[in-house]
Amino acid sequence: MSNYLLEHPQLKEKLDAFDGELIIPSLPDIYLRLRELVDNPESSVSDVTTLLSQDPSLVIEVLKTVNSAAYGLRNPVVKVEQAVSLLGFDEVVNLVLANTVVNHLSQGVEGKKFNTKGFWEHSMGVAIFTKVILQHASKVNKEWHSEAYVCGLVHDVGKLILYNSFQNEYIQALAQAELEQIAIIEAEEKVFGFNHQDIGALVMDEWGFSRNTVKAVEMHDTLHYLDNVDDSFPFVSIIHIANILSKFLDFGHSGDKFIPRFYPDGYGVLGLTVENIWPMCVQAKKAFVQLKASITF
Repeated sequence: MSNYLLEHPQLKEKLDAFDGELIIPSLPDIYLRLRELVDNPESSVSDVTTLLSQDPSLVIEVLKTVNSAAYGLRNPVVKVEQAVSLLGFDEVVNLVLANTVVNHLSQGVEGKKFNTKGFWEHSMGVAIFTKVILQHASKVNKEWHSEAYVCGLVHDVGKLILYNSFQNEYIQALAQAELEQIAIIEAEEKVFGFNHQDIGALVMDEWGFSRNTVKAVEMHDTLHYLDNVDDSFPFVSIIHIANILSKFLDFGHSGDKFIPRFYPDGYGVLGLTVENIWPMCVQAKKAFVQLKASITF
């Protein structure tokens, strides 16, 4: 049994009682191998380049990204080793996660009832906003840069897992949210007895992500239920605010027309003020447009 289920026995009881099996996929092998390389201080640019070269589609995405308007290079980069040097290991890991996990989790999902493209565009928008928030926040751990970006990308992964595992029931939840004009998280609770945050946190725990990431996936829509003295509160606040602002600017489509309740304590703990909102939105909008042009969902 996973540590998360041991800590949340009520979720285990609900999953056991539900008719059907929750399908938790493994992370793509190339992402796991890349993360292992990057975590090794003895790894070189050449090591990372060699691994990336095993997947031509990833090489193309890395080159497209480094040559995009977001980086503003005068001369085009044609060698993947140079691209890795310019992007840095963390950015390469984020890019590989974006491409491999998107493809891996989206298999068999696309259809009239679930807007996969819009879903990932929203997720990418949240990831972008985490970067912007970290630049503007005065009371934050700047070392969260890469971790927050990845968390933004996967914060709603529970929706995909639920859809893949219980497609008919999730379609019912989507329809119920539309019919009753309620948030999707409320409709999920009515249909399943649990929600995408619960399942997403379980998956993050199974995949070996940090406590901060697990907690942020579990509470990004419901920050007001998290004690503001919890060690993870500042990190969760980043994802909470990024999610709200991404929805406010219509970055993609999360599958939910309702914007989560805003919790002011999450803003204050990061050292942000209302004066930060507009410049953050302008900066994120520009980055989103540029990245959307360079990545194919």
